[in-house]
Amino acid sequence: MSLYPGFIGPAYVSRSPNVARETLRNWMPQTTGVGAEPAHLSYMNRPGLSLYCVLDDAPVRGLFSQDGATYAVGGGHIYQITSGNVTVTNLGPLTAKDSHPVVMQSNGVAGNQLFVPSGGSANVVNLTTGTISPVTGAGFPGSAPMAAYSDGYFIVSKNGTQQFNISASLNGLSWSALDFDLVTQASNNLVGMIQTGKIVWAVGSRSAVPFYDAGVSPFPFAAVPQVLVETGTIAPFSLCKTDTLAGWLHQSERGAGQFIVIGGGEYSARRASTYAVESRWAKYPTIADCVAFTMTWHGHEWAVLHFVSGNESWAYDFTESAQQQVPIWSQWSWWNTTTGNHDRFRGWVHCESPDGHLVGDWETGAIYMMDDTLATDNGNPIVWERCGPHLNNQRLMAFYSEFMVDQETGLGGSTPTATLDWSDDGGHTFGVSMPMSTGAIGQYQTRCRVAGSLGQSRDRMYRYRVSNSVPPRPFAAYLNVAQGTN
Repeated sequence: MSLYPGFIGPAYVSRSPNVARETLRNWMPQTTGVGAEPAHLSYMNRPGLSLYCVLDDAPVRGLFSQDGATYAVGGGHIYQITSGNVTVTNLGPLTAKDSHPVVMQSNGVAGNQLFVPSGGSANVVNLTTGTISPVTGAGFPGSAPMAAYSDGYFIVSKNGTQQFNISASLNGLSWSALDFDLVTQASNNLVGMIQTGKIVWAVGSRSAVPFYDAGVSPFPFAAVPQVLVETGTIAPFSLCKTDTLAGWLHQSERGAGQFIVIGGGEYSARRASTYAVESRWAKYPTIADCVAFTMTWHGHEWAVLHFVSGNESWAYDFTESAQQQVPIWSQWSWWNTTTGNHDRFRGWVHCESPDGHLVGDWETGAIYMMDDTLATDNGNPIVWERCGPHLNNQRLMAFYSEFMVDQETGLGGSTPTATLDWSDDGGHTFGVSMPMSTGAIGQYQTRCRVAGSLGQSRDRMYRYRVSNSVPPRPFAAYLNVAQGTN
């Protein structure tokens, strides 16, 4: 048998399937850390979901956790969640609600406040008493979509203007009408704020400007001199960050639709998306409703982008992309058992709580715990899928007699199976699925394969799907193929 080159790889579906139709769902490739092993890449499964708690208002619009305390926004209410025994307390209603996610910030033990912007208004939660107070100061701008925090100040942009405002130091209830600045380095309006390290990015519809606390009076923040990044965002709630980087769905005067990353001590944006994912996104009714969160999982930093209108979720691996020097993307999907189709991942907001990583459901009041030992999403099966690259040698006929996926087998179920199908018309259509055994419990030497006559083709693509009681982790695929001469 010969290695199926490129079968373990990222998602890349071109505009024409004849060029590339490499789907990858619910897996992410990762580099093997030692060079002596024959498998240089393997697949890491995305976490499954178990039910953590349910809010009595829906959907789950925001999650925040810090110093052992966890808070959630469900519909128009805010909740406190106690870890361990997982008790949920409805603290009360917010002043306003909308359909957008809620980006909360805290000033910690120094200010003892949680700042919660929602529906163009804002509330402050006292972290000791749980009391909710509306923000009514004359200097607080209406229609603030989200909040950032830096050096004791809550920072919000005034939607539809070039203005951003700051609160009093360590007091989210106090806003002076004089504590604002205008981002005049470019002509576009602001749509959101995000902080990375000591830098606060004022992000507009077509550009972004970094600010820092210069400690000057009367307004402490100043723009980083001579810096204007000519990429804003079409989707304000795509703003997301890692420990050192910020990312968002790009828009400038020349177009929109890339995912860009900025930071790490530099003030220039770099494109992190591929032509393939950008082409896919361009087919959605809109990308302006994209919602993103970031998370660190087993040493990998991911950004998960949810396209509401497109009904798809995409995950970008910052860590593996840096390792391989190419953008690494995968789709995260929820298997809709009613329609038999992949829908977008159930979680669209995230935090890491004392109990672990939590995500909130975009439709219901359910909050889920993430767990990569699970093969289900709250009892719903996860379907992992990989469609490999074209097998095409100058359109010469090839004759196939065996296909095998190398992975850990013998882990779950009495008769666990995967399926294999293939396309002989450039990825436009696929044939009937064939079962492949992944081994009953303890059958660790099971060969996950299909053998016999697999037909002939001038251009073939194999698609592998599996839904098991234990998450599978493939690391290679092999073929028996005889090459024809005409």
